[in-house]
Amino acid sequence: EENNEEEENKIEEENNEEDESSNNEGKRKVNKSINKVNDHSSVQPTAISYNEDLTFAYLSFEEILKKNNGFELVIEYTGNLNDEMKGFYRSKYTDQNTGEEKWLGTTQFESTDARRAFPCFDEPEYKSTFQVQIKLSGNNKDLVALNNMPIESTDDNVVTFGKSPIMSSYLVAFAVGDFERVHDVDDKGREYSVWTVPGKSENGNFALQVAINSIAWFENYYNIDYPLPKLDLLAVPDFAAGAMENWGLVTFRETALLLDDTTPTGENAQAYYRQRVAGVTAHELAHQWTGDLVTTEWWENLWLNEGFADYFEYECLNGIYPDWGIEDQFIRDYQQTAFETDGLKNSHPLYNPVVQTPGEISEMFSKITYQKGASILRMISNYMEPDNFQDGLRNYISDQQYNVANYTDLFTALSSVDKSYDIYKFENWITYSGFPIINLEETSDSAKLKASQEQFFLEPLSERSDSSKSNKLWFLPIVIQTDSGDFIEMETDEK
Repeated sequence: EENNEEEENKIEEENNEEDESSNNEGKRKVNKSINKVNDHSSVQPTAISYNEDLTFAYLSFEEILKKNNGFELVIEYTGNLNDEMKGFYRSKYTDQNTGEEKWLGTTQFESTDARRAFPCFDEPEYKSTFQVQIKLSGNNKDLVALNNMPIESTDDNVVTFGKSPIMSSYLVAFAVGDFERVHDVDDKGREYSVWTVPGKSENGNFALQVAINSIAWFENYYNIDYPLPKLDLLAVPDFAAGAMENWGLVTFRETALLLDDTTPTGENAQAYYRQRVAGVTAHELAHQWTGDLVTTEWWENLWLNEGFADYFEYECLNGIYPDWGIEDQFIRDYQQTAFETDGLKNSHPLYNPVVQTPGEISEMFSKITYQKGASILRMISNYMEPDNFQDGLRNYISDQQYNVANYTDLFTALSSVDKSYDIYKFENWITYSGFPIINLEETSDSAKLKASQEQFFLEPLSERSDSSKSNKLWFLPIVIQTDSGDFIEMETDEK
């Protein structure tokens, strides 16, 4: 693998001074040096140390490496093809055509597992281009190799893929196996493929069409084209998550991508599984813009990836399958789920600056991040009106593309559409955990209502401690419906 850091630094395989070390991801042989680009001299590190909690490696040198001088970090390493469904791992399956037990190799790097496969600056803000080579030798020379990018060349069983756009390390993906596919081409000449183990490719035809339709919908919504020359969807027999949005090579659990003869029969069952496959596919393809093209700066703002994908999963499906009634399901599937979780004392805010270690990062993949994040976006869209919201998101994606972002970048872009919409009023919805319950009371003035709010907790009053009481206040756009059926937005004071 070759990792080009911001077009200046790169990691290549090369023989240098040898060192053996180990950390919590298994034993590795690591050779390393720093090459000076200007005078072509090489500097060997004097020591290497590890932080086990952060899974960081630290290289120390005798001389100070001055910034802007141009350095090339060269590391030769060996890693493990593991069975943990993290990093670069192997997956077992039975070939439906021959009955043989076979293996494939694939990757799962989000959030901090690219470092299990190769040394890298494994944090989302350190975006880079990546170029991958895979050598197929011996009994493996007839296998299929896949990567984020199309194949650039094949020479003596070495498959070289094209250089990727600048992206975060956790989005890199590659796979090797006895794969087969169904494929199609869209009206822009891009090839779409659903890859499976032998005997299952025909079960990917529905997802293939969902993918083509979804990419077209997102291109129209954001007014920015999908930037890669192809899109592969890979069904993996052993997969820990539902799916993963690797740019250009999206990986799925088989049941989230394929519809086959074992899918339960009956009209309702078939509709459920079709919507399940369509929803997961649309969710991952939403990420191709929010997550891949624009990436959260740090995991404390993970909702900018996952909240967006959940929200636009429903928006996209509502656009390409309007007869499914998807929009009506959002309240049940996402908003009510978010309320249930966010009503607990141990809920966390969408923006959670305490997140540092890999364990803390993993805890951010929660219903709050996904469902509450999606619900907040829906609330802001309704407040701004959908057309203004879309204009703001187009600005956000255009301004931040190939870069990283935090929630202030989003709020600034949304607020710029119309100065009457100060989206920063919603900041407490991002920085506070929980949500308010609203009390409305009649007053002697028939044109006015008295409104008050307090944080809602699921546990009864008798079980709450004084510490659970809250003085939090949220900005609340309130719409009421009159006896005549009209909807009126209430004007509220600052009290």
